[in-house]
Amino acid sequence: MLLWHVRTLEPICIEATFMTLGVAVVGAGDMGRRHAQHWQQAGAHLVAICDAYKPLAERVAATHNAKAFVSLEDALKNVGADIQVVSVCTPTFLHA
Repeated sequence: MLLWHVRTLEPICIEATFMTLGVAVVGAGDMGRRHAQHWQQAGAHLVAICDAYKPLAERVAATHNAKAFVSLEDALKNVGADIQVVSVCTPTFLHA
């Protein structure tokens, strides 16, 4: 894993010893796809992709070997035990 020192911004390599995080991404548009890609590159396990338009959620989920849901509530009911992190990637006015 590569981190950056908070003061010098020099890269620091460390061995990852923590558990793999299970991630749900809410919103499968451009920002959601980017978050999913970055979480996966960071070593997280993408558990769920949620989008009100299910065909889009299914397409993004298939790319990351995750499950597709139409809402976060559905994801939490079905695979909630595997989710430790939620990335909210919807338009700002829908965050609350």
